[in-house]
Amino acid sequence: MQAIFYLPVIIIAILKGRLKVKSLIFFPIVYILTNLPAICLGVSPFYALLGAYIKQITGYSSLCLNCPNLYAFLPAAFDDKGLSKIGTFMTFGLCVISAMVLTRYKKDSEKNWLLYAYAYLLVIPFLLPHMHERYFYLADSFAVITAFVFPCYAYIPLLSIAAVLPTQVGFLYGLNGSFNLLHATCIMLTAIALLFRALKKEMELKDI
Repeated sequence: MQAIFYLPVIIIAILKGRLKVKSLIFFPIVYILTNLPAICLGVSPFYALLGAYIKQITGYSSLCLNCPNLYAFLPAAFDDKGLSKIGTFMTFGLCVISAMVLTRYKKDSEKNWLLYAYAYLLVIPFLLPHMHERYFYLADSFAVITAFVFPCYAYIPLLSIAAVLPTQVGFLYGLNGSFNLLHATCIMLTAIALLFRALKKEMELKDI
């Protein structure tokens, strides 16, 4: 499900001519193929393909679900449908605006695309409501890659992983509440701010 956070990068790549629209056909094909084993074992095709997503959308009311994101600053189990809609539309709007800006930028390098993806994978779950700690799994993967591609910025992946790792370990081993979620959120916010500074620096280098 976290793969949807990568969508802005795909859209930017299409708008900049780096990815052909017809290539998008492979996404549903691969998704269907990965669900074939479950369907062959008797799981309803509808549930196999869409059931988990529908359950995720309708199954939770709390704005923050053990996740180091913006809503961790609110009281535990805080539920506000209006604020949820605001957060969702705000995130969507920021993705659209940033995609427009990056589409107009003509001097990006291959390495910069990695920073684009890493930034979206951190920022989107940080701003969206009803997020679990697992929604940072894909960001963690890109954090490791970023640390090797940009060793001078390795402290940023270390911070983002340090922010989310206690929440993931806490969930897996039943240790929720043994760490301070606000501290983890502040660390994540610091990582995002430093990532934007690094991205700005890299983009300015290409303009010289």
